[in-house]
Amino acid sequence: MEGRYKRAENDIRALSDQVAHLQTLVATQPTAPEPKELQPQSLLTPEERTEYGDEFLNVVGKRAKEELSTEFMTIKQQLDQLTQRLEGSTKITAAQARRNLEATLDSEVPDWRDINVAPEFHQWLSLPDLFSGAIRHSLLKAAYEQNDTPRVVAFFKGFLSQEAALVPATEPAPGATPDKIPLETFAAPGRAKTAAASGAPAEKPTFTHAQIATFYTDVRRGAYRGREQEKDRIERQIVEAGREGRIR
Repeated sequence: MEGRYKRAENDIRALSDQVAHLQTLVATQPTAPEPKELQPQSLLTPEERTEYGDEFLNVVGKRAKEELSTEFMTIKQQLDQLTQRLEGSTKITAAQARRNLEATLDSEVPDWRDINVAPEFHQWLSLPDLFSGAIRHSLLKAAYEQNDTPRVVAFFKGFLSQEAALVPATEPAPGATPDKIPLETFAAPGRAKTAAASGAPAEKPTFTHAQIATFYTDVRRGAYRGREQEKDRIERQIVEAGREGRIR
């Protein structure tokens, strides 16, 4: 009888080794092409089954399951914890990337939120991209969902550049001398000088994308209502700056 128990213990150890081996295979195997139905593998020879009998082997099998069930539960809990941590880390990373994207937009295109709801911007987004042929709105949406900061910023800057370049220029009335754009608002500091102060023709102002966005936002809000000549004068200078590469 003692020999039978020793053999049973050896069988249990063999089962444990097999389970450990299977766990290692599952952990290291990257992907399974197609799930296959697992076929139970018997570790007992016909002679052993005859010698011990099914009743005794069933008792040994139940005992083996009891020994291994605790280990299986521990492994499952560890896997669940790792899965939760991974999902949490992914959400935190995505949220941080979105904050970084919007912070960059705030820095490089301060009025991007106003531009984002402007009808002109939506009309521009409905057109196909010149290079890929895809609709701009779809491209921008994909870039935003992927937190692709450079591409998202490029869409807003591209809109502002085209908007400035396509504004129709209006010739000033004969004999009219256009006033300067306020230097502190629209021109790059230090780039413009008056003819009276220097004795030479005034340098043409340089504009930034943020200044142009602010100007067109004010136009949409009606800030230049009743000041159409001033608005046209600023638009002419913006268009000229776009043609001469003075928009940065």
